[in-house]
Amino acid sequence: MFLILDGNRLTALKRSMFPNPASSLRSLSLNQNRLRFLPYDLFTEMPNLRIVEMVNNRLTTLEKPIWSEMWSQLSKLDLSENALECDRSLKWIFVSETKPVLLYGECASPENLKHKSLKTLKEKDLN
Repeated sequence: MFLILDGNRLTALKRSMFPNPASSLRSLSLNQNRLRFLPYDLFTEMPNLRIVEMVNNRLTTLEKPIWSEMWSQLSKLDLSENALECDRSLKWIFVSETKPVLLYGECASPENLKHKSLKTLKEKDLN
């Protein structure tokens, strides 16, 4: 199942907005909304989710408690056009054995990493 919720001006999400479990959900598209934060349990009970697109939102970080459970199962994560802060809070990504094959997004800060792609970011870049 592909769920497309693009351009709905969503400012918040709750896990209860999705089936639980969401076993048939393979792709979730939340492009062009106004999301700043994601609930910690958003991706729980989504064992077949492979593609997440959150282009053009207001996200600033990839918090480990939200993403770590399903990080290794993702084939594509697109966070383009978000104001991502690339700091030491992202170090968990580099400890992970696997990453999404297609990882899109770039740093908005700090200044020395501005416009640096998440795909080319290295652990040593993060302070």
